[in-house]
Amino acid sequence: MSETNVYSFLYPATVMVQIDAPGEAEADELRRSIEGEEFSLELVTRAGHRFTAITLDSGAGELDQVNGDPLEELCSNEGCRASLSDGEGYDGECGNCADRRYLHEEGERRAAPRDDCRACIETA
Repeated sequence: MSETNVYSFLYPATVMVQIDAPGEAEADELRRSIEGEEFSLELVTRAGHRFTAITLDSGAGELDQVNGDPLEELCSNEGCRASLSDGEGYDGECGNCADRRYLHEEGERRAAPRDDCRACIETA
């Protein structure tokens, strides 16, 4: 029987990491805390070749999905992230956030400024 060698190749790759957290800021903090760590795993191709480790490059991760929905299909406001599928939104915001922005731009405020309202923050 002939002896074989193991050859390791480094590839740039896209890795999806799903993090359960109560909010986007908490998920981002957890994401940053695992960057640079090496994770052991054992994936085997049909031909028997093994993937044995993954290391997440620092600063390389970016939010792509929330609860399985692609980011481009969700409200662009971090505190909201409601679906845009109803067609009621405008310029990347859901209907509620777009309406709030419109009222702010017209100088109307129906309630006190909110910390989670991008329009309130931008006009403060």
